[in-house]
Amino acid sequence: MFSKTLACAIIYYFFTRPKRRVLKPWMSEFLNLATKRVHPIKDSSFTSYEWKGPGETILFMHGWKSNSARWKQLVQYFQEQGFNSVSIDAPGHGDTAFPFFTPLDYAECLEISIKEFNPGYIVSHSAGAYTALLHHGKYKPKGIKQILMAPTFSMKQPIGTMFEILGLNDRTQKAFIGHIENKLGAKIETVDIDRQVNSEAPEGILIHDVNDEILPIDGSRLISEKAKGLKFYEIKNKGHRMQNEEVYGIIKGYVNQHS
Repeated sequence: MFSKTLACAIIYYFFTRPKRRVLKPWMSEFLNLATKRVHPIKDSSFTSYEWKGPGETILFMHGWKSNSARWKQLVQYFQEQGFNSVSIDAPGHGDTAFPFFTPLDYAECLEISIKEFNPGYIVSHSAGAYTALLHHGKYKPKGIKQILMAPTFSMKQPIGTMFEILGLNDRTQKAFIGHIENKLGAKIETVDIDRQVNSEAPEGILIHDVNDEILPIDGSRLISEKAKGLKFYEIKNKGHRMQNEEVYGIIKGYVNQHS
């Protein structure tokens, strides 16, 4: 009511610090099977897990309020097929020490991981898929195939949801967008995902549910129109989480076909 600057700072603090999930016993058991590493970034660090195998490396990136344990079924399958699997906990998530989350910081974690593990595939979900495409737009990595599930299309999507939850007035909403743009050093539209791809790249697949109520499919349709190297799968009635046999079948089929 009295200071939009203070309000924006408080909102930003909580917006970038999601509550971390307490690991369930099965999550800890699964993660304990991996080789765990801590990688320095800025004045902090992030955590990776590697389930070693003799074959090509698949790197997994989870989404908002998740952690590396969400990939258990896919990691176990690809281990059986001889692949090397790596997952990273995002900033502000899982066991990563880096205290707050932004897609740009997550993209820096990805760049460090690519140099360390040299993956042939990146499998990503939601905010992780958004980050993978932001990374692609900035670094333009060669020889990595993308498997993208229900990506965030624009930073305005989660911000708009937050505005609705908090019931912020127009004055504070405008100020918060300005606060984000000041952090970015650019207009927020510049990090819309359709600006990070072109007709040739990236190569891979894009999967989204037509009934996704968290992140509508419209953004992925725009991506697919521009990124001709992505084969687009529109599925139905599976929701946003993308943890089901239809999605897993598409991913397994694509990796097995191209390896």
